[in-house]
Amino acid sequence: MSVGSSACHISINQIRKDNQIVVEWYISDDKELFHKFHSHKTEIETDMDMKLDWRELPDKKASRILISHPADFDNKDKWSEQFDWAMDVALKMKNAFKKYLYRFPVRPRGPRLSGDCMPGTATLRRTGITCTTSGSMTVIQSANSRPISTN
Repeated sequence: MSVGSSACHISINQIRKDNQIVVEWYISDDKELFHKFHSHKTEIETDMDMKLDWRELPDKKASRILISHPADFDNKDKWSEQFDWAMDVALKMKNAFKKYLYRFPVRPRGPRLSGDCMPGTATLRRTGITCTTSGSMTVIQSANSRPISTN
């Protein structure tokens, strides 16, 4: 599930061997972003009204923030209830995390940027998001000129 950033997304997984449904906020390669979210752990978990499993995975590129729920995949009568739980959690997760997502500068990634947010301006080619840096000030704004983030 897209969350409006290429740095992270929401994933819903069925773990049949453990009879679990897992909903996770997956951060592909940005430990700094994980730590910034973790600094708001209490607020995020309060907004969601549930405790999350915060996995930095220091020896890996990715980090995961997840919650799991028991599931009975062989009982078709439970499928609707299990699906509803997963979708409810995914939407709560998106709403709780997205408040903090754009408070952080976007870390430039690979060829998607025409520059690297050093002094000057870089534009994300596919999204039209612009990153402008001058001195110690960075402004990230959307294609409609609405500021997304400043620092």
